[in-house]
Amino acid sequence: MPNASTSGSLIVKLLQYYKWSFVKFLYEDTPKPWHECQVLLRPIAHTFASNQIRSDNRKITNNDIKDNFKSIFIDFISNNASVSLWCVSPRTFRSAILAANKLGFVNGEYVFIYLDTVLTQENTDEKSLAVRQPWFNPNETISEVNENARRAFETVLFVRQRLYTGERFRRFAADVVEFARDTNRTKQLTHESIGTDETNFYDAVVTYFKALKMHYENHFIQQTADDDEKIIYPSLDAHTFKSMICNRSISGTNRNITLNHICDRIDIGYTVYDLNPDNGELEAVVAYPAEPFSSENKQLQWLNESRLIYFIDKNASFIPDTPRCGFNNIKCPKKTLIPIWGWIIISLSSIIVLLLIVGFVLYRRAKFEAELKAMQWLIKWEDLTTRTLLHNGVATPSFNKLSSSVKRSSVSSYRSTDSESGGQAKQTFTKTAVYKSSVVALKRFHKGKLETTRALQLEVKAMQDLTHDHIARFIGICTDPKHQYIVTEYCPKGSLQDILENDEIKLDTMFKHSIMHDIVKGMQHIHNSQIGSHGNLKSSNCVVDSRFICKITDFGLPTLRSNNNKDSSPGVDRDYTYFRNRLWTAPELLRDGNVPAAGTVKGDVYSFGIILQEIEIRNGPFYLRDQELEPSAIVENVKSGSLLRPSIEAGECNSEIVHLMKRCWSEDPNERPDFTDIRQVMRRINKDGESGNILDNLLKRMEQYANNLEGLVEERTSDYLAEKKKAEELLYQLLPA
Repeated sequence: MPNASTSGSLIVKLLQYYKWSFVKFLYEDTPKPWHECQVLLRPIAHTFASNQIRSDNRKITNNDIKDNFKSIFIDFISNNASVSLWCVSPRTFRSAILAANKLGFVNGEYVFIYLDTVLTQENTDEKSLAVRQPWFNPNETISEVNENARRAFETVLFVRQRLYTGERFRRFAADVVEFARDTNRTKQLTHESIGTDETNFYDAVVTYFKALKMHYENHFIQQTADDDEKIIYPSLDAHTFKSMICNRSISGTNRNITLNHICDRIDIGYTVYDLNPDNGELEAVVAYPAEPFSSENKQLQWLNESRLIYFIDKNASFIPDTPRCGFNNIKCPKKTLIPIWGWIIISLSSIIVLLLIVGFVLYRRAKFEAELKAMQWLIKWEDLTTRTLLHNGVATPSFNKLSSSVKRSSVSSYRSTDSESGGQAKQTFTKTAVYKSSVVALKRFHKGKLETTRALQLEVKAMQDLTHDHIARFIGICTDPKHQYIVTEYCPKGSLQDILENDEIKLDTMFKHSIMHDIVKGMQHIHNSQIGSHGNLKSSNCVVDSRFICKITDFGLPTLRSNNNKDSSPGVDRDYTYFRNRLWTAPELLRDGNVPAAGTVKGDVYSFGIILQEIEIRNGPFYLRDQELEPSAIVENVKSGSLLRPSIEAGECNSEIVHLMKRCWSEDPNERPDFTDIRQVMRRINKDGESGNILDNLLKRMEQYANNLEGLVEERTSDYLAEKKKAEELLYQLLPA
């Protein structure tokens, strides 16, 4: 049997050459002949230990095979070694290497050494495909598997007994084949030629018989009593036989057979085979011991100076003792977008940001509470200088006088006990005051005993935070028991109701659509705010400022407005004004005995639908064609669910607006659109005003207003000239001729 220490020395030399310090043994507990491979492991391990090379071993079990060797590679090999030594059957080894390829171990950082020292019928023929291309399986139906195996076997080194190539061996091999043919024993030859293994067996038999011959040549002859000669042979035991062949050199088939002190043959060398990436066949690369054999020659012999070991491809001719990422990827964390130090920075930054956010929230909270406690919205009555709007020294309504036509008149903006009426024309004047050098509007409310509770403070804070171009700005509250007012921004052009009921003011389609769009934008902002809904939307609560921008007013502060509906309580006189103010109220709210002061979102949509008809027809709220109904009758009909709605004829206005009106005043609140949807519709209708320049839009509105004023001036001038002419004629008649 070949010397196990020689194969161990070869592997040691190879490990030292590449500076590998740790090897993992893997063996398979299988029947003969593979148990012979295990016999080599102990002396090889002993050789490793004497050369300061660490090693570890593990037996491959059926569970490992069922697990596709996952535990072998991940838990055993990759733990602390990049080199593994395999003593298993060729089939098991091929399956293991395929698993290594699948698990990512065929990457130029791991090498697998296969001890191909067990003699079988498949590997004794040095010219067979199994020997030249061990990765190839002719029974494999999937060609891709063989290709993967070929790729994976580039990281494998095969250790085999060195081939005999000398002249003495070739003569011996030829003699054996010729003898077999002469004696008709060719069937006894496994292959057509004699290989290294058959030659070694022959040398072993010859050495044995030469030792026997040498031993029995030392006999002597002894005379018997009958004068016969008796040959006496010396006794032969194992110790004697061992002393005859150990530490000797005997002529062999290929070279002299050299045995060491324990009778191991040390002249038989081993060769390392590496796969050629070009043709996929194994090639002998390095051998040990070097030729010619000498007991003092302990060096590796590179068989071809230009041929290196290609561990994978031809570019990788070296594998480090430790993988680039270390064992178990210690040096290379799992592939992530951010490294560990990056996570540390992110964590610290997150903590800092979190602390800043918490600090900011606490600061805002403290500031919020401080603003609530400061109650800067409280206004003293002494700080308000009340006034009545004057025009040339005469009290006038906010947008000249209202029309005295026979159309149904409307209760104007802020019509309450704090408004001043101007006789039969029902002109209405908004109560105003001067606060901090600015004119402000005053809205009366009635609270017997007003306490500044936290609920009221939160309502006021919501009003203060509500800022929008189409919402009248909240200024403060006067809580004087005799003068309880909500102070808001003053809009000098009056309410939308004033404008609509004044025949002298001409409104073109663009102006109407702009007003509608302004209301929609303001209401959408209210619905998206903390306030949630208006609750009292009508044309008198839509006011126009000096730039002809329509703004929403008279909303919010439900704590202060909760008593404003006291006239709806049973037993209270319900006059014309009471019912007229409810022409904009949704039917479900009319039927509700406990209507919230803030109203509802869908109720606001219904009110907007009534305003749309009011703007388009300009015949007052809830105009009914060919019908004369009092406001009380209209309210009762709507309340009863009779589906009574304002009249609107096809062709009177834009068809999209007509459709929008009808959707807004649907009986079922769920069928009404919200103001986000309404705004989309208004954008389509008012696309010129929406997409145009703001200044251009404002100039158009100013031009419209100027035209109205010019017409009014011409009319008044004509009236003046007519009256002057009458006066002159009367004067001429009175004077003597």
